[in-house]
Amino acid sequence: MPQLSAIDLLASGKTDKETAELLNLSRTCVTKWRLYDPVFQAALNHRRAEIWGAGADRLRALIPKALDALTAELENPDSPNRLKVAGQVLALTQMGGSALNVGPTDPEEIVRRVVKDRRAKTPGMMDELDDTGKGLPPFKRHMEETWRELEAHASEPDDAGAPPTDLPPSGE
Repeated sequence: MPQLSAIDLLASGKTDKETAELLNLSRTCVTKWRLYDPVFQAALNHRRAEIWGAGADRLRALIPKALDALTAELENPDSPNRLKVAGQVLALTQMGGSALNVGPTDPEEIVRRVVKDRRAKTPGMMDELDDTGKGLPPFKRHMEETWRELEAHASEPDDAGAPPTDLPPSGE
């Protein structure tokens, strides 16, 4: 179950190198999973969403107390921390909902985004109208080709030899 363990380690903040060392894998193996395996990416994003969701719930529970403390500090004209607190309050108001965005949790959506990004970046005669002038295959075939390409990158051998995956393929 190296992929599931890698997901937990990466979601907890470990680097590819740290994760690989803890699981006795090569760093490139972990990096390939993270960069080229849509099923792994989706599972990692799902795990991050779970972790960050729990953290966000705890943070939301602290907001009333924190706001009370900030208010008390801001209302105290003799406080040496007033300016610092005011700056923190203003910085917090800039943090939108996207600050905790973890990405798609569906492997199909990850591949769809890769294909859409590639299609959007490919210059063509009629970029504004459609993709037909770009010499690209139909979208469905482009999705299938991209899946195969990413799977090939993820399964390339590395120094330590990549272990078999333990995540179900997409659609299971």
